[in-house]
Amino acid sequence: MGAAIPYITRTKSNNGLDSIALLDRNNKLTNPKNVITFGAESVKFFAQPFNFITGNKMYFCQRKDNVKLSIYQCLFLKSVFEYSLQNTGYNYGMGLTGERFSKRYIELPIYKMGCVNWQYMDKYISNIINSINVPKIEKFNNSNLSNLQHKIWKSKKISCLFDYVAKGKYLKKNKRIKNGNNPYITSTKLNNGLSSFIGNKTIFKGNKLTISKVDMTVSYQPYNFYATHDVTVLGHKKLNKYNALFLKVLIEQNKEKANYSNQYQLKKIEDLKLLVPTKDNDEIDWGFMEDYIKSIPNSNLL
Repeated sequence: MGAAIPYITRTKSNNGLDSIALLDRNNKLTNPKNVITFGAESVKFFAQPFNFITGNKMYFCQRKDNVKLSIYQCLFLKSVFEYSLQNTGYNYGMGLTGERFSKRYIELPIYKMGCVNWQYMDKYISNIINSINVPKIEKFNNSNLSNLQHKIWKSKKISCLFDYVAKGKYLKKNKRIKNGNNPYITSTKLNNGLSSFIGNKTIFKGNKLTISKVDMTVSYQPYNFYATHDVTVLGHKKLNKYNALFLKVLIEQNKEKANYSNQYQLKKIEDLKLLVPTKDNDEIDWGFMEDYIKSIPNSNLL
């Protein structure tokens, strides 16, 4: 069986990770760990802590003297590189190739004699990381799965399950007010549906679920927000961040039904049926959904 190895591409998110590939253990095409990768068009830099393979038009940086970079030095340099390339115009029309990048100048911390101060980079990043209070992560156990098996489940239409179902509103690009504080929610499957922050007034109150029409990615929106026409918004007076996550899983079990040629807009979402936990009197058991999510290890981090 092959070895699992990160497949790094030109994506701007997830540290450049596209997927985990299986590679023959004798394959010599892997790239070294503790380097900084960047894509020609994305112009995003990422520190890679593991050996990896790459897609097309990918480059990585390492020290010219072949001394291994520490991961802290990689993180420091990532920020330096990206700052130095602000407003330089590199994009899909003019990619940042390895040759172009190698000819650029950057500012680095140095000793008085002019040598690069690598130790300063380590200490600077180390101080930042040590100042972050990282919570202890509990191990997951399967003990509470039996609660699901002994619950009564009934099929309910989304239009009956939620007391608020609405469609987002199209906002022309030239009408968007940049650099605001209000979440702008789109059909992206990344970043909880957040595309950017805008200065336009919000049109939906927080404590809602949003569904992308293209792939039915579901996100919980805790704050007031603006949603585009590509998004369906769901709400209920008993909805909270816990039972919302329970319902997110139920809705996304239907993801395979949606695609660009079969988009799930408002009417299809309203007619979609979900198997949901109910009480003996056939009422939806919102309390059970909330308590179940709360019982999962690390739910206190939500």
